[in-house]
Amino acid sequence: MGQSRPIVDRVGGIRGLIHGLELLSSVMLQEVINLTDEEDKPTEPLSRRDILQPAIQHVIAALGGVEDLPEGSIYVLGDECYGCLKDLKRFWRKDDTDDDRTVARIFYETGLLQSDLIPIVLQTSGKGDVVNRCAIAAVDLMTGMTWPIDIAAELKELDEEEDSATVDYTLLITAQLNYKRALTTNRDALSAIFDLLIPCMAKERWNRTERDKQIVILVLYLLRNLAFIRDLPINTNLSADQAELSLLQVCH
Repeated sequence: MGQSRPIVDRVGGIRGLIHGLELLSSVMLQEVINLTDEEDKPTEPLSRRDILQPAIQHVIAALGGVEDLPEGSIYVLGDECYGCLKDLKRFWRKDDTDDDRTVARIFYETGLLQSDLIPIVLQTSGKGDVVNRCAIAAVDLMTGMTWPIDIAAELKELDEEEDSATVDYTLLITAQLNYKRALTTNRDALSAIFDLLIPCMAKERWNRTERDKQIVILVLYLLRNLAFIRDLPINTNLSADQAELSLLQVCH
């Protein structure tokens, strides 16, 4: 019968085995971490657009959309249309601290005004307080999107800032010209917008509620904005589309 090892030796052997397993586990874990880091490590930091665009597109998709119904293709409001319009206004305010106006660019590229805001106004204006608020919220966004851009003043401000980025205003100006065309060439849209204004204006001034006054100011600002958006200079070398954008003030 062999002599058993002392308890101290057995304990030391177990500890050595545990220590060895810990070292092996540590090495394997480090290899897994290294592989994960290599797979998950982004090639470059996320830009402001990368962060905002998916969220904005998700909200726009929830506004509503065109559906084929027996009476024809009709824009149908989403269940949370009003809430989505308010969310888009919150996104719009983020451009207050963004010289590049990332949100404005995303709104234009997604066709928000032409594809959603105008149809929403057409579907809801003057049709009761519940849906009427959707029309007002849509016009509120239109007013912000058409607000005149003073390029000279903004360039001067950028020049005075240290480490300021170069801002390309071409797309922003093009966006506003297309908004002007979309609204001034759509008589039904203009009529729907006036349907918000006329009931408020029809009241005596002392009978107007605070909400009436806000609607009057909102619509008048929108009309002012459209008048202030300058057409493209007339040029014989312009494309047909550009030529139309140079005659908006004359034709409408």
